[in-house]
Amino acid sequence: MKSKTIIRGEDRTDTILDYMTEAQILGCRESGQSDLSEFDPTPKHIKDHTHFVSKIYNKLLEQFPDDKYLINLDSEDNFDIKFNSDWYVKYGISYKD
Repeated sequence: MKSKTIIRGEDRTDTILDYMTEAQILGCRESGQSDLSEFDPTPKHIKDHTHFVSKIYNKLLEQFPDDKYLINLDSEDNFDIKFNSDWYVKYGISYKD
């Protein structure tokens, strides 16, 4: 993903704007376009898995509000584990892409 970044260094915003040219940003501003999803370079299968993980995490946390493992997954330190592993298998859930 970093290789697709147009804006680098101190000017980075860590948003979709980093993947847009100045002309694209200006065009969106002039047209009033606020949905920038077309400029998001994240592959669909990653977006789908991220959506699945978020949905499952929220559902499990609702069912098991005192589960220490789930609570720890929500920390910034465990972001990679939460979104890049199959931790949900522990709860008998599998992902089908």
